[in-house]
Amino acid sequence: MAGQQPAGSGDPAARRRASVRRVEACFGPVLVAIFAWAGCAAGGCSQARERTPAQAPPVPLGSPARGASDGAALRAAGPGVAQSLALDGGGDDARDAPRGSPDRRLTRFELAYAVGDVFEVDASPLRSLPWPSASIGDVPDILVGRQLDRSDAFRGPYRRIVHGLADTISARLAATCRSAGAPAMECVRARLADPAARLWRTLDPGALDELEQVARPHAAEGARAMLRAAVERLLDDERFFVLQLELERAADAAGREHPGPPSGEAVPRRQATGQPARRRLANRLALVLWSSVPDLTLLRHAESGALDDPALLRAEIARMRSDPRFARFARELARQWLRLDRPPLFRPSLAERRLVSDPRRLDASVEAAARILEKSVSGGAPVPELLSEPGGLLTSAALLGAISTEIRGGGDESWLGRGLVVQSAFLCRSFPLAAIYPLALWQDHPLLDPHLAATTRRPPEPAMLATRTEDGPCWACHRQLETIGAALWMFDGLGRSASRGPHAPVSVAGQSVEGPRELARWILGTGRFEACAAQKLATYVLARAVLPLKRSADRRLVDDLSTGAKPAAGNEPTLGDWLERLLQSESFRQPGAPVVRDVPTPLASSNDYVTPRPPVAASPRACASFSPGRFLVDACGSGACHGPGSPTGAFAVADAATAAARLRAAEPRPDGYCADEPKLIDAARPAESLIIRKVTAGGAVCGAPMPVVGGGAKSLDPLDHACFVRWVEGVARGG
Repeated sequence: MAGQQPAGSGDPAARRRASVRRVEACFGPVLVAIFAWAGCAAGGCSQARERTPAQAPPVPLGSPARGASDGAALRAAGPGVAQSLALDGGGDDARDAPRGSPDRRLTRFELAYAVGDVFEVDASPLRSLPWPSASIGDVPDILVGRQLDRSDAFRGPYRRIVHGLADTISARLAATCRSAGAPAMECVRARLADPAARLWRTLDPGALDELEQVARPHAAEGARAMLRAAVERLLDDERFFVLQLELERAADAAGREHPGPPSGEAVPRRQATGQPARRRLANRLALVLWSSVPDLTLLRHAESGALDDPALLRAEIARMRSDPRFARFARELARQWLRLDRPPLFRPSLAERRLVSDPRRLDASVEAAARILEKSVSGGAPVPELLSEPGGLLTSAALLGAISTEIRGGGDESWLGRGLVVQSAFLCRSFPLAAIYPLALWQDHPLLDPHLAATTRRPPEPAMLATRTEDGPCWACHRQLETIGAALWMFDGLGRSASRGPHAPVSVAGQSVEGPRELARWILGTGRFEACAAQKLATYVLARAVLPLKRSADRRLVDDLSTGAKPAAGNEPTLGDWLERLLQSESFRQPGAPVVRDVPTPLASSNDYVTPRPPVAASPRACASFSPGRFLVDACGSGACHGPGSPTGAFAVADAATAAARLRAAEPRPDGYCADEPKLIDAARPAESLIIRKVTAGGAVCGAPMPVVGGGAKSLDPLDHACFVRWVEGVARGG
């Protein structure tokens, strides 16, 4: 919880303006989930005048009619794309071109793997580097632990560890070198030739010459001193600990020409060739498949141009996947996907507010999750089987041991933590860290009011569940969070079987759910799991935030993975199948020049929610393939968008005509933020419809977050945003 004080102004308008920017969390920090709006979510809005489920039957997300504007099978991948397209093919809209990934730092685990691989020493001290900071939303999946951080917060502890490792490594390398003289320098060059090529990821002999210049001033001290200085320089250099993915930036920094063909002929950025692009491909393959640096074989194949041949690239990928180092892939994917790069804190008992630090248990949780993912990466298990019980992710310690992030007296809640992991990792849904509440809703509230929260004892978990799922400002989100965790009440905070006391049935999005099998069935029934898994895998492999709501190219990529052609054998796709396709895609091999620089989902007090964003100009032709049904299913966090008829709450909507009928009939809840508004759609003034004002101005309207998954209007594809506004205006006019 933030600690802002209530506005004391007697001016109601001033108080409303102040409340818009006031953030008071009614729960432990919500890392990921959907935005509550107008006091309603997952069927929370009044639907009294809507058609009954019998008149307008819900359409599951995987149904042929899901979201299609004409009720036909939904194959549109987004604006400008009329049918399901190949991973890199089709679509002449420039927005569909592959996007580039930003430069990034190696994680502490990748640093340790790389040093250990190259020098054959124990580099585990690098794993003790600081944990990444917790954040919220989808973007941190690629930012957590991989920020391009040059600050002392990283460089200070990193240099101290490197200094100790350099001493150990130099002693090992110098064992067979003469102590001084020319032979000693020759031995230093020989010992460093392969490490320099691998750690700086280049076969350029100039790298070795540079290290010799660093070593030479220590010649009088002997081979070990020279090696120590050179190794320390080798490791404490951005050419090692930064993965340079932006070729333009690297070329500018080095004062070189931008990469292009030897002839100097201009080529499109997405077809960039030459040594920098080839080295980048080798670096990406090694980081994805081995969580390390390339070996000499990979470097030679890349720099020779062999990997330009698709057949030879496939052969190289097969070689790397057969290497023992590939076992790291599932481990590091699990660490990022399930947010396991965190402090090793666990809450053993739900009856006590006590945390214990247990690094070994966290390591075991990572290994257990990796074994589950490995079944689909290399074992042939279809993606949905990751949730199969017993032995699936829902009963893994990675999920059962999750806790919410610390915030104002909280941070130790298991049910909330589990709900966050399920919503984030399996459904790709995002909540803000907190909500923006009108003053009347949180003043004197036992959880929201900062004075009461600071001076009263935090209630136990079942009591928190009861309060949050019934309380006005909290229930809209928390009925989708703690309820998921409470469905797994039979496991304690360490994943062990808990005592079977009396428990009331738990309702998740309007459906009774109890135990891992029913929860798995509910998750798979949403139709979102496969697409979310594809999004998480693509985010990991491409080393950037893959956000289907924000970019049509990302939407097409995720759609093609999750619903595209099946493997040749006709079996259901696996993570291994998707990995193979991603590694051979143009998005991975030849990313475009526009670099994705998404930032974490902003806090609810951010101006991103209150600064109006007028729609871009969009012609009827540009919106011809826009699917309002899909937009409402994927992007809207209001129950008005989905209706109560869905068996899974907020995940089903029929065709556009049904969606239009729902929006016309829906009213803000009488106890919600926008209770003074009569309707979501204003037939007399279509452009002034509440839902349009919310999408363009966010929290500046009714003092609540906007009804969009992610970071508000800025998290949406601009053309989708504009086409939705155009569509709503048409609905308001009776179209």
